[in-house]
Amino acid sequence: MTITTPRHQKQRPNLVAKIAPAVTARKAVVFGGAALTLPVTAASTLTAPAGAAVAPVKAATPVQATTALATSVASTVRTTPAPTVVSLKYGSTGALVKTLQQRLGITQDGSFGPATLTAVRTFQAQKSLLVDGVVGPATWQALGGFPGTTTGGTTGGTTTDTSVVWLRYGSSGALVKTLQQRLGITQDGSFGPATLTAVRAFQTQKGLLVDGQVGPTTWQALGGYPGTDTTTTEPPTTRPPACEVTTLRYGSNGALVTALQRRLGGNVAADGDFGPATLAAVRALQSSKGLPVTGVVDTATWTAAGGYPCDVTTTPDTPDTPDVPTNGTLGQRIIAQAKQYLGVPYVWGGATPAGGFDCSGLTQYTFAKLGITIPRVASAQQRFLTPVSTPQPGDLVFFGTPAHHVGIWVSEGTMLAAPYPGQVVRIQPIYNTPSGYGRYTG
Repeated sequence: MTITTPRHQKQRPNLVAKIAPAVTARKAVVFGGAALTLPVTAASTLTAPAGAAVAPVKAATPVQATTALATSVASTVRTTPAPTVVSLKYGSTGALVKTLQQRLGITQDGSFGPATLTAVRTFQAQKSLLVDGVVGPATWQALGGFPGTTTGGTTGGTTTDTSVVWLRYGSSGALVKTLQQRLGITQDGSFGPATLTAVRAFQTQKGLLVDGQVGPTTWQALGGYPGTDTTTTEPPTTRPPACEVTTLRYGSNGALVTALQRRLGGNVAADGDFGPATLAAVRALQSSKGLPVTGVVDTATWTAAGGYPCDVTTTPDTPDTPDVPTNGTLGQRIIAQAKQYLGVPYVWGGATPAGGFDCSGLTQYTFAKLGITIPRVASAQQRFLTPVSTPQPGDLVFFGTPAHHVGIWVSEGTMLAAPYPGQVVRIQPIYNTPSGYGRYTG
């Protein structure tokens, strides 16, 4: 009699019993043209019930797979070390300088002189980089990347190094001398109190962490880490010519004004005359850069315009702003004092150079700088001063009775005044018939 076990009670081989023969039969797999033996570990991690037919599987050594894969990868992957970035600065020479000049679109003479310095500073300003005139890693990157090893050599450049040496209080040696040279302080090679103070001041000026330590970020702001060869970090012994910043204001003229106008672009004609259009463009630039909107082109405004043009050596014809004479007549002293505010914008209610002037604010402030107190508004000044029929330099010119406007008489037919909104303190024609003149008689 045959006894048939019901299906649901029959013992079934588990998953391991099913897949083990298949895995065993496919142990050799071809990978990239090389035979790769795979270790089979399924049988060692899954346990079958007692009585299940499981073929024993021998695990292959994983070293065979690793070696074959490494051989394949090594045959196709190449590694190229990054080129050492050479920083260029004023005084550098050689083929690398020519490459720089070619990228800047200027004459390629291989000499980092005034024209190259100006072009670098302009480029840095356009790219919102640190405007220091030094072509370091960041500037090279903005120029399209460092060109790599060049022939011909360079002079005056510095080399970046992956292992930056930190300097801090107590450090000493040649690297400290290099730091001190860049900071413009005594180069004694000792990181003492004076060097610490200079480092902290520099970090504050550049908006860095003020910790007094010279690490990668501070080195970068100083022109790049000099590396191990500190002999290449010395700057040229001669200063770039004409790098003492000249301030321009309304009424200035000359080559410097022309250079400024070219930087301003737009509708400003490069005619060398600092007139209303130039003034409006300067004020717009200052507003866009978050600078005080004075209309006066000082160091900060030159920087915002791309840097002071060191290659322009001619001296501009700037309106006279002499020191107030101590031995002239009172009228001469009043005019000399008032000329210092030429170019300050008209601001209704304004009474300081920083905040702007209205007509009577200018006259009151000018007199106050000479130790003379007069009332604030034009009508009150008209009543306060002694009326005269024949004006002299320094007398006040009044319009209206009571006066609604006032200026300072300069010469026949001209006065110095803060005229009206949209204009600046200027010397202008006496455009209407004055109602009278006033003189301070003590």
